[in-house]
Amino acid sequence: MRIRRSLAAAPALVALLAGCTKPAANATAAANIASAAPAVSSATAGPVSIPFVGCASDGQQGPQPGPTGAPVAMTLAPAVAARLAYYKGADTEGVLAPRGWKCGETEGSSGAALLVAPAVGPNEILSGAWAGGQGPAVQLSVFYGGTSGRFQAAQVISRVFPSHEAFARGVINEGIEPASDFPSGPFAADRMTARGDAIAEFETPAQRQGLGTTFGMLKPGAAPIDGVAILVGADPDVDVLSVRVPAADHDLASVIVARLEGEAGPSASKVAIEPTEPTPAAAKPTSGGGGPDLGVVRQFYAALAKPTARRHRAWWFRRSAARVRSRRRR
Repeated sequence: MRIRRSLAAAPALVALLAGCTKPAANATAAANIASAAPAVSSATAGPVSIPFVGCASDGQQGPQPGPTGAPVAMTLAPAVAARLAYYKGADTEGVLAPRGWKCGETEGSSGAALLVAPAVGPNEILSGAWAGGQGPAVQLSVFYGGTSGRFQAAQVISRVFPSHEAFARGVINEGIEPASDFPSGPFAADRMTARGDAIAEFETPAQRQGLGTTFGMLKPGAAPIDGVAILVGADPDVDVLSVRVPAADHDLASVIVARLEGEAGPSASKVAIEPTEPTPAAAKPTSGGGGPDLGVVRQFYAALAKPTARRHRAWWFRRSAARVRSRRRR
């Protein structure tokens, strides 16, 4: 079951989800994309139980305790399972990460972000005070394609999923963000492996910019970032998982990625993207005349993100939550 709530974005989540850097694309980087089948060793695998860790969240509804859950049954080598835990917030899929790490989640109308690291709390994520971006961490960023998260979703699609570029073109045609914000083709340094039409694994090398450092809180560091981008549902939503673990635990990275692929895969296989309708000519943002001023539009979205608007927006999100949860179920 896939459940997501659409809630108003807190300022730090707006910065996280909308303030992504946008390095220029390299036209020759597309050659780095390969096609292959996942390879997760099961030589000594058997039934295991992975402890569940609930991650506290913060955002539009204020601080929320982490969910509770039963241990997760998997098939893994016992020596690998002993080093992992399953971390989950209320608004994202769960992720595997090294056992004993801390976690926190932020959520908003444009998406959600789950961060797991040796030391982190939801307040640090929300305030932007987390200073561990160059170190080990596992982050799942979720961008809702049916809300204001469509801008980041379109950026990922332009980079990773050329067969779904119609969605990105539709977002660009709205005229709210310039086309230059949606460069096409993989990052020059990234190594990418397509797992089908809606799943693509990647590696961002150490000390380089790429998918792993653009759509989340991780920064270029001394170790590479492994990850996967997944299209989910017909909107579509976009999941970007970024994984940087200590060298001694590098064998866990492929297990962490494969788990999310297995969790989101059934929904990813149902992707059927319809392009966003362009804004009618008479309603396109303009600097004068009959259309709305682009500055006014941006001020509107900025006002939605202010904590002072929280109480006034709560009723709308309560009304729409049931519809959004129903749409997310697979």
